[in-house]
Amino acid sequence: DALQLLVIGRVGPEKNAFCLMEALKILGQRNKTIPFVRWVGGKDTSTRGLQYWERIRQWMEGNPDLRARWEWMGERQEAPALLATADALVLCSFYEGLPNVVCEAFAMGRIVLASHVCEHPRLVADGVRGFLFDPSRPETLADAIERLEGLDAERWSSMSASARSYAEQHLKVDRMVLEFEQLLLRCIEERR
Repeated sequence: DALQLLVIGRVGPEKNAFCLMEALKILGQRNKTIPFVRWVGGKDTSTRGLQYWERIRQWMEGNPDLRARWEWMGERQEAPALLATADALVLCSFYEGLPNVVCEAFAMGRIVLASHVCEHPRLVADGVRGFLFDPSRPETLADAIERLEGLDAERWSSMSASARSYAEQHLKVDRMVLEFEQLLLRCIEERR
């Protein structure tokens, strides 16, 4: 069966939808199975955002085979339910902080395909909890999708378990509070 990929994020230039769209096109050119994509998130309604959306619409019109494998879902509140039905989360952003959506995906034991920017390499650890790619080179995302698709059941299960374990060990609120308290105490000590 084709992979079920999920993107959660506003539809705007920095979220880089074209990387994923072009990656799907590349997979088709390689005669690979093209995944189904669901994109959850509202449109960026700034002038720049609306121009970006128009470019996306035109691209989709020119690629009807890929359009049939893509669903724009708009804003939704049920991230856990959506993640439960996805094989993996995709994050194509050109920049991010510490994305909540990656933390949520890990908590659900989902593998993440993420752009190699900011905190993503530390979170995803290429080949451990997901795969990284260059957000400026869609062929690297196509490669990451192929790597995901090529996982055997044992390796898939191991990566999913690693994602869940990472969330349990590093992403709990009580741990964040404790580490923040420790940081503040160190800062106070250094000022003395």
